[in-house]
Amino acid sequence: MVLPSPLGRRPSHRGVARVSVALCVLLTGCYSYQVAPPASLIEGAELRLRITPDGAVALTDAAGLRLQTVDGRLQQRTADGALVVVPSDVTTINGDAVTWRRGALTIPASALESTQHRALNRRRTTTFAGVIAGVFTGAVYFTMRSIWGGGGNTVGSGPGTPE
Repeated sequence: MVLPSPLGRRPSHRGVARVSVALCVLLTGCYSYQVAPPASLIEGAELRLRITPDGAVALTDAAGLRLQTVDGRLQQRTADGALVVVPSDVTTINGDAVTWRRGALTIPASALESTQHRALNRRRTTTFAGVIAGVFTGAVYFTMRSIWGGGGNTVGSGPGTPE
């Protein structure tokens, strides 16, 4: 017995695949940090800053910690090239990861060893979305096949004694 579709028609396999891929791309994203010169950073960008050893000493009073890296969002760039950052996480020179809860931090340009911005890694995201879409599409396909394709012919005599 074939059950009718709740939508009144059978979904196409292409339609299921397209929806799967769209959902995967929207719900997944592989990000990485890529080197970017400080002048190229725009306000609101997610970034990672590596602090020089001398910069760590200079920032100790403002930060309360000797910082090695700062992950956060660029709030603004000052006229002298300093970056005003709202950190989310910082790493100290001892390697301790700390969640930042103090507000904005101004980091002078002279304290910066390197700057990176967070960007979508398209190759990894596409590969990951493809794998997830394939698994999801396969699961939906076999589920729909078993529901709408019927159980096939059954062989057997049914209840009672065989004749």
